[in-house]
Amino acid sequence: MLGKTLGADGLLILTDVPGVAMNFGQPNQKFIRSASPERLLELTKNAAASKNFPAGSMGPKVESVIDFVQNEKDSHSGRWGVIGPLKEATGMMCGESGTFVTNEHGVDHFGVLL
Repeated sequence: MLGKTLGADGLLILTDVPGVAMNFGQPNQKFIRSASPERLLELTKNAAASKNFPAGSMGPKVESVIDFVQNEKDSHSGRWGVIGPLKEATGMMCGESGTFVTNEHGVDHFGVLL
């Protein structure tokens, strides 16, 4: 990934939805506000994850942000990534919108928007 090669601190993945959602498009849909890469990885391995993060939609975005933030071969531990809407890119840079992925709050961190 180019961002890792350049030594970037952050990765914005711009899309047309507010962020990464559990049960996307369902009545019980909830957007994930923030999470550690480990928690997102755990969710991708869940049997229901194919519904939450489909291969042709959110799946590759989630995998990319996990890889960027959690690169074990790199000692640059302050990396962060955000998945969210293009129209809110400035808010995403400030951590105010989108799904923010970081190791800052520990490996078990997971916050859901209602």
